[in-house]
Amino acid sequence: MNKRKYNIAIVSGLFDNIIGESIVNDAIRIVKPFADGIYCITGDINISDADAYSVKISPGRQRRSIIVRSLRFLWRQVVIAWHTFRIAGRADVFIFREGAGIFLLPAIAVKLRGKKLIVTAPGLFSKSTQHTGNRFLGSLYSILEKVVFNRADSLIIEGEGSVSFLGLGRYRKKISVSAVRQVDTRALKIERTLDQRESCIGFLGGFIERKGILNLARAIPLVLLRHPKANFILGGHGPLFEQVNAELARDGFAGRINLPGWVSPQELPAYFNRLKLLILPSYSEGLPTVAVEAMACGTPVLATPVGGIPDVIEDGRTGFILPDNSPESIAAGICRVLSYPDLESMVQNARRLVEDNFGFERISRNFEKIVRQTVER
Repeated sequence: MNKRKYNIAIVSGLFDNIIGESIVNDAIRIVKPFADGIYCITGDINISDADAYSVKISPGRQRRSIIVRSLRFLWRQVVIAWHTFRIAGRADVFIFREGAGIFLLPAIAVKLRGKKLIVTAPGLFSKSTQHTGNRFLGSLYSILEKVVFNRADSLIIEGEGSVSFLGLGRYRKKISVSAVRQVDTRALKIERTLDQRESCIGFLGGFIERKGILNLARAIPLVLLRHPKANFILGGHGPLFEQVNAELARDGFAGRINLPGWVSPQELPAYFNRLKLLILPSYSEGLPTVAVEAMACGTPVLATPVGGIPDVIEDGRTGFILPDNSPESIAAGICRVLSYPDLESMVQNARRLVEDNFGFERISRNFEKIVRQTVER
């Protein structure tokens, strides 16, 4: 018997960069096997699936004034809600992806049309904003998320650890656990064993406070004093880039540190296969895709136990956990990994975990099950 297919609407944050483009196109690929039609409301990005009907809304320039930013945010919510209300006449279910968990007016539009709403919550916008020092926006986003989550029929999180870390226990009855970002294990693979790699430690992500990048910069001199032949590649960019650069230059170790800027998706396999270790000293995360991608390439990951990280990294078995992200703790953790006696078996454990849980077919089946249960509930 042929299974029913659904008209699925995907709503995302108003992305305008390659990361957002990857998130949205991944979301479309995941639902396509069980979708009759796909509708997408997103930012100014390229949609790779020609069959998907898309509405693109420019995020506009970021303003400093909190009043102007708030008014623009409200206006975008109205615009997104209008398109959501219109598309709801054709869609069976809406999936709010990354960045859409604060879209209250669109969520209300979905429910006014009597449609089902699924929200993915790999992380919380409010937690990310709190680390920018903007308490007003952090509090506002927290309220919006709570209302949207209350109205949602289903929530998808990436690991049980996120329930407590993100404070989602009250929604336990509507929560399903699944990876939301696929990892292409054919492209992201082990090309060089660890003994073929130099003592190169990497970071990949935004140069923002939430990622703990300043603490990592302050830990690097402590590591180089004990491992003078080690090298660091800190990939990414953001508002703290110049401050990180100045911090590193001040200690006289600039020759051991490379700041290449953003690393493109095509460069990731080569980047990870250079590294002996990837470090993620974040204050807050959902389940960072970069950690799973590194594990697929045979690169050990050292990370703080935040969000869904403990669901994939078991200390000494599939990776390494930092007790905290102070510079001293980061330095001690890096030195521990560089002298760890059995990295190869841990690398194989991590690779198997990625293959078993983050492949396209597994995630697509998980989403199909969640969509069917939600629509037929």
